[in-house]
Amino acid sequence: MATWYVNTDNTGTKDGTTFPNGYDNLQDCISAKAGVLSEPMIVYCGGATADTLPVNITGYTTTSGNYIDIRAHTGYQHAGVWDNSKYHLVSPSLDALTLQADYTRIDGLQITCDTIGADSKYQIYNPNTATGCRISNCIIKHHGNATYPQSGLYHAGSSKTMTVWNCVFMGMIGTYAIRVDNYGGEVLNLYNCTIIGSSTYGVRGGSGTTINAVNCYAGGFGTCFSSGGTINLTTCGASDTTGTSSALDSIAVSETADATHAGFTSIGSGTENYTLKVGSALIGAGTSDPGSGLYSTDIAGTTRS
Repeated sequence: MATWYVNTDNTGTKDGTTFPNGYDNLQDCISAKAGVLSEPMIVYCGGATADTLPVNITGYTTTSGNYIDIRAHTGYQHAGVWDNSKYHLVSPSLDALTLQADYTRIDGLQITCDTIGADSKYQIYNPNTATGCRISNCIIKHHGNATYPQSGLYHAGSSKTMTVWNCVFMGMIGTYAIRVDNYGGEVLNLYNCTIIGSSTYGVRGGSGTTINAVNCYAGGFGTCFSSGGTINLTTCGASDTTGTSSALDSIAVSETADATHAGFTSIGSGTENYTLKVGSALIGAGTSDPGSGLYSTDIAGTTRS
């Protein structure tokens, strides 16, 4: 297993062989190691300084057993809320993270495009290229300006599959928070995710696509869950009436915790904390086993009961 490091606070040697000598941005590491992988490549990302280069994962030949695995380094993992003292990828232009290598795994990162005026950009973008990618335990944030829409996740590609779990998409403004485009046969598996914003659509699939969503909540959108193809919802809540059942419909984005309110710890801009309070309509509403074996903990690393 090849292991490399990114340390955005590093001002010395930047060869990536140790954390103190880590590359000072993720893109430099990805570019330097491109090629045919004969073993998994693990990249640990840390540092409190923002990583401000957009990342394009391209130039690799990977397999299901020899993949790229990008993780937050120990001590630089968020605790379920956005934290600028932990590793954060903040793209000032272009898409923040572009996936063009099959089977890439992203875990525990904070990702945003923060340039006002960056119209139609994506925090995570699969441009009809990669299959088998996994996104887990990430916080994906919109820059907050309604004039310039962004999607938190754009997944495209004929017969391409992506699995996303334990992620928070917050402040999404525009047309789509999560979009699965209709090249034909795309599959998005979405588990234990919270999607908050005021876009036209929360989760939207095009014709010929399949979305499998389990234990998710989408709130604040014109339409929370929608598809021109197939969308399979299991114990999913919504602020409109597109949830799984009447008991999970019309649950408002709110700090109030009761049968019709989500009961988040904080929904204020800059203080967002989507941990649920006691009494929330969403507590205990999900299935205990999404059937994957991947979700024994939540985004903060807390063991699920």
